[in-house]
Amino acid sequence: ERLRDVARWGSVAFSCGTVVVTMSVARRVSGSTAAVITACALAASVLCVRQSQIASVDLTMVFWFVLALWSALRLLDGGRRRHYLISGLFVGLCAGTKYPGVAAAGAVVGAHLLAGGRILDRRLWLAGGVSLVVFSLASPFVWIDFGTFREHFLFQVEHVRQGTQEISLPIFHHLWFSLRHNLGEPAWMAMLGAGAWALYRRDRQIGVVLCAFVVAYASISWGELVFVRYAMPLLPLQAILVGVAIVAIADRLALRFGYRRLWLGLVAVTILALPAVRSMRVAQISAAVDTRTQAREWLE
Repeated sequence: ERLRDVARWGSVAFSCGTVVVTMSVARRVSGSTAAVITACALAASVLCVRQSQIASVDLTMVFWFVLALWSALRLLDGGRRRHYLISGLFVGLCAGTKYPGVAAAGAVVGAHLLAGGRILDRRLWLAGGVSLVVFSLASPFVWIDFGTFREHFLFQVEHVRQGTQEISLPIFHHLWFSLRHNLGEPAWMAMLGAGAWALYRRDRQIGVVLCAFVVAYASISWGELVFVRYAMPLLPLQAILVGVAIVAIADRLALRFGYRRLWLGLVAVTILALPAVRSMRVAQISAAVDTRTQAREWLE
C-alpha cells in the first residue's frame, strides 16, 4: 500500500507540473491572461481530476508531452541547435514513458516546418536522433529483447485495432465524447472555434499547438479501442485553445461595451463553471469509501 500511495502522489505531482508547463505554453501563445485561464481550465478538467489520483504513467507522459510542445514553440524563433536537442530529449522521454508519446514529435516537426525549415535540415534529424537515444535509455529492453517486444507490441496493435466493443465511427469518439465531457459543451465549442479561428488567421504559435493536437489525436484514434484515458495528451491542448477563446470573446465584448475585466470574468465563469462542478463531484466520489469496501463490510 505504501508503494501504491507513492505512485499516486507521483501522479499528483506530474499533474500539477503539467498545469504549470501548460500555463507557460499558453503565455507564449496568447499572453498572461490566457495563461491564467488555461491553468484554471486544466485544473477543472474532469479527466485530469479523475486520473490524477490513479497510479499510472498517463500523466507522466502528458507532462513530457507538454514540455516537448513548450520546447517546440522555441523553434519558431529560429531554433538554435540546443533547442532541437532539448525538443528531442522531451520527445524521447515522452515515448519512453508510454509508446503513444512519440506523437509529441508532431509539435517539433510542425514548428520546424512553420518556421520555414526543411525536412532534410540536420537540426531536425539531430532532434530525431536524440529522441531515439533517450527512448532507448528509458526503454532498454526494447532492444535487449527485441523479439519479445515485437511480439507484445504487435499483440497490442491488434488489440487496439479490434477493440472490445462496437462503437460507431471510433475515429470521432474522443473529439465528440472524451473532449466534450472533459470540459463540458460550452468549452468544447470554444475549443473548436479557437482552432478554426487560428487556422483562418494562420497563427503560427497556435498552429504548433494544432499540429500537436492532430498528431496526438491520430495516434489514439486509428483503432477501435477508445478508453477516455487515451485522450490525456489532448487535455492540455484543449485547455490552451479554451483559454485563447475566452480571452478572444472577452476582448470582442470589451471593444464594444468596455469593462474588459468584467467580461473576462463573466465569460470564464460561464464556460468553466460546468467542468468545475463536475470535477468537484468526481473528487467527492473519490474521497468517499469505495463501494467495493462497503460491499465487503456488508457481506462480513
